[in-house]
Order: sequence, then structure tokens, then C-alpha cells
Amino acid sequence: VRQKVAWLGQDLFLKEHGGEDFSFAQESQRLDFLHSQTPYFIFAKTNDLFSWREGRWQRAQEDSREHPLMKVDKIEGLHMNISIWDIAGRHKESLLLTRSSIGVKDRNVLPLKYIGAKSSQKWLIKSNKERFSIEPGDWLVHLGHKWEKIDSLGSINLYINKLNMGELFIIRELLDKNGKKYLIGDLFNASRTEKSIHQMDISKSEKKYNKPPKS
Repeated sequence: VRQKVAWLGQDLFLKEHGGEDFSFAQESQRLDFLHSQTPYFIFAKTNDLFSWREGRWQRAQEDSREHPLMKVDKIEGLHMNISIWDIAGRHKESLLLTRSSIGVKDRNVLPLKYIGAKSSQKWLIKSNKERFSIEPGDWLVHLGHKWEKIDSLGSINLYINKLNMGELFIIRELLDKNGKKYLIGDLFNASRTEKSIHQMDISKSEKKYNKPPKS
């Protein structure tokens, strides 16, 4: 746990868009665990208790005495104090976590390409040879080499449950100024713990290369 847990703060995406289903996460801190083949996260606040079951930390239940326990003792500023007990409750280890940050990598996200307008509020764009339409309120996730639209329950669940899937861009509007087109929206970092207002220039055309003359 000491080497494989990361505390990056609150999940701002779930805080703003999670609704009642994720009310438990909206005032809690997110802890990312990287020790297993499938990384996972939990939401914790002061005095929360978790038990070690099935190879991961889970919220403590009635049978918690049969498992190792972890308690969040205090959260103050950039520090979180955690206590861990063995099954017998005889051995205790105290951990001090420091909140870290990975930032919003808006300079590293690929730009989208504007193709045309379907209506005043719907636009056709291109990402890595794939075309799709967008409008205000749409969600786009950055997968490193392309953007993908989140437009189904399955893709929403995948984004919510997968750790550090990629940056998320929630579109607000399209602006046309000085002959260029810009998408304005909220950009969440991969861990969803930081957010910035992002302006993306989508008017840049793809490079075209002339064929070399025949010899």
C-alpha cells in the first residue's frame, strides 16, 4: 500500500456530473491503487473504514473482523493519515500520504479537425481518420492517438470505472473568430482530479503532400 497508492484529490468529474448515484464520491477523496493487474480506486473521507477482501480494499461490512482493516484517521491540507490492522487486530501500521498532482495536459491532446456544419448547433469533425458529429454538451475522451465520443451507457460506464483512461473534453460551444474556428469546453485530466477551460483550434487543415514527379 505504501508504494502503490496515489492520492490526487477529489474526482471532479463525478462531483459535477455524477448525480445522486455517485453522491458518496462527491465529498470524498479518491485513492488509486496500482498493486493489482487491474488498477482500481476507492472514495474515502475521515473515519471511513475499509477491509481487504478478494485482493482489494472495499468498504467495510459486517464480516470485517475476518479481514485486515484500513481506516482514514485524518485528512488535513496535503496530508492524509491512514492506519492498517492485521486480521487479529494486534499489528498496526500508520501511513502518511501526500496529495500529488499530474495536471491537465492540455498541450499534449491532439486537435480535432473541422469538416463542416450539419446545423447551427451540430458540427462534423475528424479525429485520426474517423468522422463524427458533435454538439454542445457532448463528451469526448482522449485516448492518446485519437478522440472518441462517449455516447452510450457502455462507454460511460467504461470511462467512469477505468482508471486514468484519458483526458475528457466536455464541449460548451464553437466560436468563429478572425477566420478560425475554436471549440470551447471543460478539459478534465486523466485522473479527473483537475479541470481547466480549454480552447481548441479546430480550423487547422491536415497537411497535404505533393506526389514526387515521375522520373
